[in-house]
Amino acid sequence: MATSLIPPLNTKGIYTLRDPWISDLTRVYTCIGIQRFAALAANNVDVFAKYYEPRNLSRETYEADNALGAAILTLANDYTAPIYVPSTYVVSYPNMATVKYNHTLLSVDLGGLYDGIPLDGVVEQLQNACEGVIGVKPNVAIHLAPSRGVVTPDAHQVIEANRHAAITNNTTNAQLMLQKDKTIADQKAKIDILTKICQDNGWLGNS
Repeated sequence: MATSLIPPLNTKGIYTLRDPWISDLTRVYTCIGIQRFAALAANNVDVFAKYYEPRNLSRETYEADNALGAAILTLANDYTAPIYVPSTYVVSYPNMATVKYNHTLLSVDLGGLYDGIPLDGVVEQLQNACEGVIGVKPNVAIHLAPSRGVVTPDAHQVIEANRHAAITNNTTNAQLMLQKDKTIADQKAKIDILTKICQDNGWLGNS
């Protein structure tokens, strides 16, 4: 036996419908309209002809739903046409316990920069910083916009001198890894020498 499930107006989330109505279970829908059959009929809307007959549903089915006090729900999302479905064909509707996600962009405005500055190192460090802090490695893209003013060669020299003076980290991750590898190799060589000295003097057992 059919049951009529009518969500509160503006309920947002995943709706499950039964055949012959289909909802996209990957899309979030909002119930933006609830119209009782009686109210539609009072406005000269033939509910059976408009919503049931096109889907090959019988008049008996319509009459049974009408007896349950069913309503036509309008379910809308940002991607597809609205769905007009009788409340008796709603299997489940959201309880507002969905978790909100956003497509997030983190913008970095560097202002006017000399066109010859390599940005590969800062892109790599931004990716690693985000991954280390929030656990997500972002796709960092470089966008350029024309400068509104002009920079003379003399002004360029001053700007570049100030920029270089402010740099405190100009080492890429690849360079850091090479430095670490060299440090480890140097330390291992020292340990090997000290171990040999200790073994030669009988301070350690031979291994």
